[in-house]
Amino acid sequence: MQDMGKKPPGLQRRGNVWQVRRRVPDEIRHIIGKTEILKSLGTGDLNLAKELFAQINAEIETEFGQARRSLSPQDPEKLTKEMAIKFAKSWFATDLDRSADEIFEILEEEISLERLGELKGELEEEERQLMSGRTEEVMPSLQAIADKILVANGFLAIRKFGSGANKKRRTKQANVDKSSDGYWSLINMVRRGYLEGVRRQIAVLKGEPASVYDNAFSELDTVNDQETDQNQVTLSELIELYLAADKTRSKRTILDMRAAFRPMLEVLGPDALIRDISRAQFREVRDLIQRLPPNAIKGKARQNKTLSEIARETEIAGEQTLHPRTVNKNVSRIAALMKWAVKEPLVKENLADDLRVPTDGAPSGKDAKDPFTMEALNSIFAEDVYRSPDVAKPSYYWAPLFSLFHGMRMEEILQLTWHDVQVEDGAKFFRLHSEGDNHLKNPNAHRNVPIHPKMDEFGFGTLMNAAEQRADGRFFPDVKRGSEGKFGSIFSKRYSAYLIRVAIKTDKTSFHSFRHTFRDAGRNCQVPEDRVQAIGGWGNGNGTDAIYGSGINMFEKAKAIALIKYPAVDFSMIKVIDWNEQVIET
Repeated sequence: MQDMGKKPPGLQRRGNVWQVRRRVPDEIRHIIGKTEILKSLGTGDLNLAKELFAQINAEIETEFGQARRSLSPQDPEKLTKEMAIKFAKSWFATDLDRSADEIFEILEEEISLERLGELKGELEEEERQLMSGRTEEVMPSLQAIADKILVANGFLAIRKFGSGANKKRRTKQANVDKSSDGYWSLINMVRRGYLEGVRRQIAVLKGEPASVYDNAFSELDTVNDQETDQNQVTLSELIELYLAADKTRSKRTILDMRAAFRPMLEVLGPDALIRDISRAQFREVRDLIQRLPPNAIKGKARQNKTLSEIARETEIAGEQTLHPRTVNKNVSRIAALMKWAVKEPLVKENLADDLRVPTDGAPSGKDAKDPFTMEALNSIFAEDVYRSPDVAKPSYYWAPLFSLFHGMRMEEILQLTWHDVQVEDGAKFFRLHSEGDNHLKNPNAHRNVPIHPKMDEFGFGTLMNAAEQRADGRFFPDVKRGSEGKFGSIFSKRYSAYLIRVAIKTDKTSFHSFRHTFRDAGRNCQVPEDRVQAIGGWGNGNGTDAIYGSGINMFEKAKAIALIKYPAVDFSMIKVIDWNEQVIET
């Protein structure tokens, strides 16, 4: 019997009259002949509308079912080994190189040595799993990535629909013969690609020059093939040859490299012959980098100044200079350049190697991100964002709550759609995946997160209803993707500005502090550590629970997350509204 206390998804008001609005699934639109179905119920009475809705909705479902049954099956498309290798290299050049960029962004934040060790430990655990040969542990993640690659390269997508409690579930799979040599070649290339990416990230965290560990992911055009005069190569020519040599680098990585090479070009000169550069000159370059402030070339006032002038002004003003770990990141870029020059060979030895500066005990103005204090949380939830919610900006209201009660990262939250809300063992959960345009930080991030019961108290049901009426199904249409394809790049800056405006921002807090606060709550509420790791996607001793949740079922996870409480936080100031009052189209 229809629950009269809740408006079902697909029932909406237009003027004073209720109507049924159902989106036609992509694969049967050519049969139905439209993208959505709209039917007026001819009444303004909500209770009557709910009764009529049940009948009309059943008729629509019957129509959809008949359309699906009329679809003729198609033969799986042929995937060759050559195609698999090409697709995997393209994926590596975009997705995994972007992960390497994130490691450099982390180092820019100058995190604590403890957190640096945690990150390295997580990556080393991933490396062990990928090399172990235990395919049953990594196969679900590898197959999900392979399907995403194939769909992106034009293989026909098949949508699979669940039933019963999972009736809202939709997943995309590529139409390919999964017993073919081509498919298993792709799986193997994905495994090797992920391993290559993890190893490169570990090298960055260790402060070592970047290397290529698997030649399958190195598209190198050697200098010798270009018949370059080895005795006449200038510094600027070397940089261009080096940047052009590896086709897998992203635009962001190349920009970062150019920024790292700028002090060297200024100190030594672009026309300096690399055969003549001494170790003392490389030390001079490193010393200039040490004297520079963070974001040295940003701002109109510095645009026309040399780095030496900026460094001198920084010293006179007594301003903060780059943290030693940031200095070492840039020095490692230069060392990697010269290591490549030795390999070609253009020089006999790498005189830029081992010029890193000590980091032990180095002061940091921006240490690891802290959790929020209970006082800060009370301030956040007493602001107008919660006292007078803006239905046009659901992200500011919901994203902090999602992170605080689920330990989810910003990008994981902002890319959610209503299709990602599913049911297992009687518990609702968020399915976090990297299908389509979704982006997850690492394999651990692929997980199912039970929805905290507190969300229903805040009105999650109406947020769900609103998402179901949008063409893209997103919860947060007020947040757009940045130029690099991620939602968090813009939202993170806006939320930091918001924290400053409400006077609780510090150098050690950001949106990510909600995730740290969740981790502390797990300890304070005595939630078993393996449950917390599985829910939050943190690496653990064997990795399997955190990555796939295979060791802990959804019922146990749901019991664990219900233990998360914040007794010192006053949530009574939060106003609960109907987020379905205004559907925001993207």
